Amino acid sequence: MNKQWADVEASALFLTDGFESQSGGANLRYTYGTHLHYSKQNWQVNGSAYLQNGDDVTRQNISVYMMAINGAYQLGALQFKVGYDYLSGGSADDANPARNTFHTLYATTNFTVIWITF
Repeated sequence: MNKQWADVEASALFLTDGFESQSGGANLRYTYGTHLHYSKQNWQVNGSAYLQNGDDVTRQNISVYMMAINGAYQLGALQFKVGYDYLSGGSADDANPARNTFHTLYATTNFTVIWITF
């Protein structure tokens, strides 16, 4: 789902994916959230927030989140960008730290947080 107003664009995601369990059933994980994009003259700002809940592959309940924000400024031929991504995660003493870790689904888990484009 996507909607655009003058300088703002918003999209929403609602996704269910399942894992076959050994008992023949399915474990379902739900991912939902929004992405916002603002652009005005030389400035751009993007923000995202997503939640996941349901069951993981081992049928453990999950309740996790991911947030991201980044911005860019165009100065002539130079573009300066900065961003920050945060994915929830389990602590070292958690019996199952993966339960509290946001799964990026089918994307990479590597992030570039500061870059300059010429």
